[in-house]
Amino acid sequence: MNLLLVHKISVWIFLLIYFIKAFLLFSNKNESLTNFSKRIKVPEMIVSTLFLLTGLYMYYLLGAIKMMQIFKMVAIIVAVPLAVIGFKKANKVLAGLAVFLLLMAYGFAEMARKKDYLGASKIVTTEGVVDGKSVFMAKCVACHGENGAKGYNGASDLSKSILSHQEVVQVIAQGRNNMQPFERSLSQAEIEAVADYIETLK
Repeated sequence: MNLLLVHKISVWIFLLIYFIKAFLLFSNKNESLTNFSKRIKVPEMIVSTLFLLTGLYMYYLLGAIKMMQIFKMVAIIVAVPLAVIGFKKANKVLAGLAVFLLLMAYGFAEMARKKDYLGASKIVTTEGVVDGKSVFMAKCVACHGENGAKGYNGASDLSKSILSHQEVVQVIAQGRNNMQPFERSLSQAEIEAVADYIETLK
């Protein structure tokens, strides 16, 4: 099972547990909340640990981070202890704030999709011609590596790609597997330029 899948499953189970607890608390079913918390204590610890460790390890492997991802991590780090205290003491304000922060973390994660990594190169255009290498260094290098063979999180080894130019353009625009689509964040000229550059990595 790949790391991203383990991370996603642990995140969804983690959120499900917290939303069930929040529902029980806000429905004034304190006894049910106490019983549920006792039964789920060990699985919750396992899921929480998986969620945090896989997330941090993926950032380590990637070697890059976005500002919105930092906001996401801060929201989670603040939300978890608030939730623990809130559910333990049946404090609706703290529990509600924790759930709100978890929702905010999800929002930050979605916003991060369209942002560049901190310290990413800028796209260079000279006399109307886009430099494909600069697009690659700004948008692709974190997952594919400078030589195209990094393979982060299942990224294809571009040095061994057998795709045609048009197929590469399509993958860049529409995404594939874990790769996000770039058709909304890159112009057609930038997509074509980076596809041309990828040819030089073979």
